Amino acid sequence: MPLHIDISHHAPDEDDGAALWPTDIPWPSVAKQAITAALSATGFDTSTSPHAVIMELFLTDNVAMARLNGQFRGTFKPTNVLSFQASSPGFVANLAAPLLLGSIILAYETCIAEALAQNKTFVAHITHLIVHGTLHLLDYDHECDKDAVEMENIERSAMATLNYPDPYGDS
Repeated sequence: MPLHIDISHHAPDEDDGAALWPTDIPWPSVAKQAITAALSATGFDTSTSPHAVIMELFLTDNVAMARLNGQFRGTFKPTNVLSFQASSPGFVANLAAPLLLGSIILAYETCIAEALAQNKTFVAHITHLIVHGTLHLLDYDHECDKDAVEMENIERSAMATLNYPDPYGDS
C-alpha cells in the first residue's frame, strides 16, 4: 500500500516559518525516502503492507517550535524535531484502514544550525531527523542507554540505505 505524507510549511496551528524553508528542495521526496527507510529498517515494508501509511510533516521555525515544545513537553525553547503519535503503534483496528502514524515537526533555525555545526548537508541532517522522528512514532525512544543504542543502530541502518554517512559518526 502507499505511503502518504502531508507536508505543511508551517506549524500545526498557525502559518509561521514557511518562508524560511528552501523551496528548491523536494521535501515530499526527501520525507518519503527517509520515512520508507526508517520503516524498512524496523522490518515494516510499505510495498507489501496491506495498509496505507499516513503521516504529516510540518516545516516550521524556532518560535513555533518553542511554543509547541513548551505546551507539550514543558520546555519553553526550540528543539530540532518533535513527534506526535496519532495512535498506539502496531494497533490496527481494521485491516483495510490506513495506519495513521502521526506528525513530525521540524524547526528550521535549529536544524540548519545543527547541520552547520556538525558539518553535514542540510538535506542529510533533515533526512536523519525525519528517520529519528519516524522511529519515535513507532514507539522507539532513547530514554535509557539500551534503548538509545537500539534506536541509533536503526537510524544508522536507515541512513546507510539512503547512502548517507553514520549520523552519529565524527563529522
